[in-house]
Amino acid sequence: MKAHFSRKDYDFFKYGGKTKVSRDSFWKRKDRFFFVKLSKKYKTEIEIRNYLVSNFIKDKSGYIANFSEENYKSWLLRRSGFFDQFVIEMKPFIKEFEPLFEVKNSSHPKLLKLIEESN
Repeated sequence: MKAHFSRKDYDFFKYGGKTKVSRDSFWKRKDRFFFVKLSKKYKTEIEIRNYLVSNFIKDKSGYIANFSEENYKSWLLRRSGFFDQFVIEMKPFIKEFEPLFEVKNSSHPKLLKLIEESN
């Protein structure tokens, strides 16, 4: 994942997170204990991925000594409140916010229709 954030020629999604790193080279790393500990703490791949993403956002260099649970929890909190924050920020610009997203009689919501009209 570090390659995705630090190199222009690697796309994590394109390659499915795969690299040409061997198990032997992993066991030679001094920081392997960090990854083993991470795998024991977080049980799913998505939790580990989110932990890493949240810390890469905080520290672009990807130096794992700077990675922390605090960065991850802060990121989760911001992410969970994203929609609520969006509503709060948009209310001053829109008088009737909720009706923009209502689906009536299986038709598209008003917001989508407005976007289609503007194109």
